[in-house]
Amino acid sequence: MYGEIADSIQGAPQPLYQRPRFFSDAQWRQYADKLDRFAEFTLSRGVRVAYHHHMGAYVETPANVDRLMALTNDAVELLFDAGHITFAGGDALGMLQKHIARVCHVHCKDVRPDIVKLARNRNWSFLDAVINGAFTVPGDGAVDYPGIIACLGEARLRRLARRRSGTGSGDRTELCVCRPRLSHLACARRRNIQRG
Repeated sequence: MYGEIADSIQGAPQPLYQRPRFFSDAQWRQYADKLDRFAEFTLSRGVRVAYHHHMGAYVETPANVDRLMALTNDAVELLFDAGHITFAGGDALGMLQKHIARVCHVHCKDVRPDIVKLARNRNWSFLDAVINGAFTVPGDGAVDYPGIIACLGEARLRRLARRRSGTGSGDRTELCVCRPRLSHLACARRRNIQRG
């Protein structure tokens, strides 16, 4: 799993709109090229790169994920996070369907739209949004988990059929069900303790 944390505001007391961005095609291309080379190197040693899009980072929105997937080669796979893509304004099921061929790992967390709306309207930081309950367990928010699970099941069946016919690479998709509020709060507390 790889997530870009350079210039990220995930742990900073800054509103989410102040996240870092690539402003030119050249910046996107340069980043994608480096990511391709990194993923090719690790794959040559048996390790897949699963890119984790995330709130408060360069690759946050559905348009960012689309662009990164279009600019990178198949060595760069996708860690699909249903909670983060929904928080960023996306349709989790639609995004998963669009990029399912590149998805190798899934984070299952849900999002409470009313809290996300408050976070946006009040210019909360990412941590403020998390502490106030933006993320929740699957089924307690707005993400279509029956659709997500069905999509993942269909993709797994297609991959198994390809593998049995000798045309597949044997890839698998890993599923991680998160209890996000607790895990994010624990991380925030650890950071605060370490800072002192």
